[in-house]
Formats: sequence, C-alpha cells, structure tokens
Amino acid sequence: MIRLWERLPLTWRFMAQEYGVLVLAGGIFAVATLTFFILAKPDRHTHLRFVSVQTVSMFDTSSDSGFTFHAVVRLPDGTQTKVSTSSFAAAQWFLKDTCVEERIRESGRVFYKLVAPDNCLP
Repeated sequence: MIRLWERLPLTWRFMAQEYGVLVLAGGIFAVATLTFFILAKPDRHTHLRFVSVQTVSMFDTSSDSGFTFHAVVRLPDGTQTKVSTSSFAAAQWFLKDTCVEERIRESGRVFYKLVAPDNCLP
C-alpha cells in the first residue's frame, strides 16, 4: 500500500490528505440520501371530488422569500378550513364561491387544494 501511495503524484497525495475526510463524508451523505429517497414511502393522496365552497375571508402574508395568499372557506358541511396558494394568478380564484379539490391521504387525512373555477361547473 505504501508503494502505491508513493507512486501517486504529489498533488494527488496532498488532495487526499487535505480533503479525504470531506470526500468520504460527502460520499456517505450521498449514499444515505439516495437510500432515503429509494426506501421512503410518501403519504400519497387520491382525488375525491371537486367542491364549490364559500369564501369567508382572505388575507395574504409576505416575506423576503415571497408571498402566500390564504383564504378561510366554509365547506358544504358547515365547517371551515384554510386554503393557501403562492400564485398570484390562482389567488384571483378566491371569489365568493371558490372551487377546491377534496383529497384524501393514505393515512385518512382529508385536505383541500385550490383549483380553477371551471372544475366546479355543472
């Protein structure tokens, strides 16, 4: 092993000594990240239906990284929930009657996503 080390050019030996641990740590991080994405099972969702809901209130929040529009909507069963979007074009869909998509996750959690008003037309 020492003979192989001595045969390497001086710049390669210097790089291995200085950055060897960093390269090893980066390799371990890459393998761990790849393993996570291969083995992780996301909580997938399925489409239930499109629902026409009434907008109760609307407000926006902004920061240095961007802005988000939020709307509190009243569902057909009388409960209220919050729907958000970061698109200015989609925020214009927050009308008196807003169209949302009802989705359910594999875990059973129901959530809503703002969609175009054309999806709720009869």
